[in-house]
Amino acid sequence: MSVVAKTDWGWIGVAATDRGIARIALPCRRRADALSEMSSTPGSSPRVRGDASVRLEKKAISLLADYFRTGRMDWNLPLDLDGATDFEKKVWRAAREIPRGSVVTYGELARRIGQPGAARAVGRALGRNPVPVAVPCHRIVGANGRLTGFSAPGGVELKARLISHERAHWRE
Repeated sequence: MSVVAKTDWGWIGVAATDRGIARIALPCRRRADALSEMSSTPGSSPRVRGDASVRLEKKAISLLADYFRTGRMDWNLPLDLDGATDFEKKVWRAAREIPRGSVVTYGELARRIGQPGAARAVGRALGRNPVPVAVPCHRIVGANGRLTGFSAPGGVELKARLISHERAHWRE
């Protein structure tokens, strides 16, 4: 089960377990596309659901809608990253430390996690990120700042739009 909602950017989706947010679908043009995006991803229908998961989904939708309106995100909800490898979790934690409006390269993120030379593995881990924006994988770019590797609907165009959106609304 998951929740979809319309934002200023389109339809988004969120799925949670009682432990945390397990899946986020970035904006799609149609509600049906958001629903399809949520159902097509392994693990997107969390098995453990209760009142806590419904509350988390509603809070996440509110945070995400605010993000797409204002560019600000103070993600304070738990994540349920069950099924992820230790390496993926390490990469995702490091990505969460990149400030809003900033970008780093895949190589730099690999260095930050103590694995220089693992840029491609970092890219693969980011490609498996089930909770984009909460784990801001859009802030990681290719060498020389090239926008590459964004698997969400809209691809690198959406990645560029997210980065521009954050920079336009960034306040220290």
